[in-house]
Amino acid sequence: MKLLKHTDKNYERRLKQLCAASSLFDPKIEAGARSIVERVADKGDAALIEFAKKFDGATLTAKTLRVPDAELAAAGKSVDAKLKRAIRFAHR
Repeated sequence: MKLLKHTDKNYERRLKQLCAASSLFDPKIEAGARSIVERVADKGDAALIEFAKKFDGATLTAKTLRVPDAELAAAGKSVDAKLKRAIRFAHR
């Protein structure tokens, strides 16, 4: 993996190159993603179930979308403390 630091020579030029080459900035992809997010915001679980089937081939129900509290608690306990701090920092 190549790293780009703000102190690197030609940082701005290289950053622009990286951003320009990324499909994350493709207007068609952005429009498609925006459409999905808006549909989920509007239709809720029904849209999530529809998209899970369409994109992942997963057959879900409103009941199977819910992660049991015990499973969430167990997952939280298994996460490294350093990662938890990073997530909290990013969430601010």
